[in-house]
Amino acid sequence: MIKVIPPKTVKQYDRWDRVHYRSALECVPSPVVFDSIPSAKQTLWHMYRRPNLLLVFLDDHIERVRQELKELGYKDGDFLKVEDVCKFDQMHYYGTQAIDEAIKELRISSSHHVLDVGSGLGGPARYLAHKTNCAVTALELQEDLHNEAGNLTERCNLQHKLTHIAGDFLHLDLEDFYQQSGVTLTEEDKQSYERDLYMKNLPEKDAYFKQLEEAGFMDIQFQDLTGEFLSFVSKRQHEFVENKERHLRVIGQDAYDGLLDFYTTVKRLFNDGLCGGCRVIATKQIS
Repeated sequence: MIKVIPPKTVKQYDRWDRVHYRSALECVPSPVVFDSIPSAKQTLWHMYRRPNLLLVFLDDHIERVRQELKELGYKDGDFLKVEDVCKFDQMHYYGTQAIDEAIKELRISSSHHVLDVGSGLGGPARYLAHKTNCAVTALELQEDLHNEAGNLTERCNLQHKLTHIAGDFLHLDLEDFYQQSGVTLTEEDKQSYERDLYMKNLPEKDAYFKQLEEAGFMDIQFQDLTGEFLSFVSKRQHEFVENKERHLRVIGQDAYDGLLDFYTTVKRLFNDGLCGGCRVIATKQIS
């Protein structure tokens, strides 16, 4: 049984609370795949270090989804098609393509119950429930994201398959990024990691294996996706700039500027060979 701790408000945090990796990993169901944009960790780190900016970031993201749906002709309260919502509610690389690969790799079917930790706006959870008819529990720390996720799920009529919980999960120092071996980061690089990407202590490949093995995981698969990620972030930044006029009309100047800065920074880090992309799949027996 996983104990869910009620979420704290931003003002209650005055430091970065860390939990040992092992105690966290021992609570993770099996099999598990870490293959999504690290929204939970990004949000946590962003919250502790820059709470005011976090609130702007969350508000902009939620509002952006609402504006995109209006652009498709939906009004507030209208029932939604999952196929439309999933164009905007996926907070990770490659959108639903990554979820389809997880479904295939883990053989997820209607007989499974999937736990989505750091579920954001519920995009992957809704897509999983819609695509496979499996049951999903979506756990999200941030109340704003949790509330909007529940609203979107009801508008997609998936509340009977998907349960949203607002709560705090033990911290995992696992990303879908990894630190390239033999790379010396400058102070500017380190600041960019922390300030722009909300990442700290990005582990190298060997660290993933060590943390998972110490927690009792087996059959560890480390898939290097650096090439695919570089292609994705380059195309994303290019297409975003190409469609500037449309984005300014739909999401506004502030949201556009923030996203452009983020997309450009990520592209630079991959182009400079400072970080790589990966997918880690591991199995653990649950007694």
